[in-house]
Amino acid sequence: MDYSKYMSELINTPAPILADQLPDTSIDFAGLMAYARSKGVKAGDLTDEEKNRFIKDTVESLQKKVKMTIKYDNISEWNSAIS
Repeated sequence: MDYSKYMSELINTPAPILADQLPDTSIDFAGLMAYARSKGVKAGDLTDEEKNRFIKDTVESLQKKVKMTIKYDNISEWNSAIS
């Protein structure tokens, strides 16, 4: 095992996002699936605009919130913050 490569990968791995850091949102999965079925497509094939109809918060807003909750870029910063 290449220990230096392992440590390099570990340092570049982002810190985990904890459950309490996730933004509050609600998604109507049943409505989303029914809508996709009515159009004859898979839910993943819907446009972001169509998906956003079933999300309490917009995808863009959620992405901004999630990015804001990531406080540390690498494991060394994470370790120093929790010590």
